[in-house]
Amino acid sequence: MINLQYHIHESLIKCPYCDTECYDDDYQVGNEFDSPVDFECDNCEKVFFAEANVVYSTYSDCELNNEDHDFEVSRTHPTVFNCKRCYKTEVR
Repeated sequence: MINLQYHIHESLIKCPYCDTECYDDDYQVGNEFDSPVDFECDNCEKVFFAEANVVYSTYSDCELNNEDHDFEVSRTHPTVFNCKRCYKTEVR
């Protein structure tokens, strides 16, 4: 079953001048974590600083600790059940 509360984070490099999404084809920014790198926008050709950061998201799961889930029905969707102790969700 899919955990509906699972999130995928994707970082984008957006130009602060024209709001265009820029691509780091040379992987300049990703090689310099927590250090600003000069980056030029392909659209407006202005130079700005870009900085890469690592972000961790953690999620609990009863099954990882050999425990049973304690499901309760969602308040908003009668076919969705959420575990009271972790982030597991089931659609029934």
